[in-house]
Amino acid sequence: MSHVTSTNWTGSCDQSQNYIGKGTLTFSNNDTFKGVIDKSVNDIWDGKGFYTYKNGDTYKGDFIRCKRHGEGLYTWPNSKENYFRGKWEQDNMISGFFSCSEYTYNGDIKNNKKEGKGIITYKLNVGTHTYEGDWKNNKRHGKGKSVKHGRTYEGEWEDDLPHGIGVQNFDDGREWSGKWVKGVLQNGEFKGKLKTSTSIPKLPLI
Repeated sequence: MSHVTSTNWTGSCDQSQNYIGKGTLTFSNNDTFKGVIDKSVNDIWDGKGFYTYKNGDTYKGDFIRCKRHGEGLYTWPNSKENYFRGKWEQDNMISGFFSCSEYTYNGDIKNNKKEGKGIITYKLNVGTHTYEGDWKNNKRHGKGKSVKHGRTYEGEWEDDLPHGIGVQNFDDGREWSGKWVKGVLQNGEFKGKLKTSTSIPKLPLI
């Protein structure tokens, strides 16, 4: 949130005419803030309250030097499902719980992308799909575990695909383990009963 000059303050001021305490700020771009100002100097302020953007987005939480910083809840107006609740630093989401129509994510964030450790749960019409592990630039990358429709893959990932050493288990007891390259098992071992005695079963995508 870049600094926008306030044009009106409804509330108390200190001896230097800096706004302080409970009140409402109206900004030159029609954004508004309602809450408590802890301190302000030359239109730069710290506080806690409810900020409404002119497009309908809202933020409820902590501010330092006119930026989202601390704990806060951000909502988007197009759906009640779309929100982020968690930790902020200098206007950026750092870690917390994010929800949208396609999935929920609980974990680390960098530059508005999933990065670090996190758990994602996809919202499917039938069944479930979760992943818990490492992220880089919004993609599964590092080590993690995916569970989808009873199939489990646990191991190394790169660029959103199984890549490296990993194990895939099926709900009927079959297991493939070994080295994966871009989502395809290259060298490994099989445990369990094959569904056919004449061919190796094709592995489903994670």
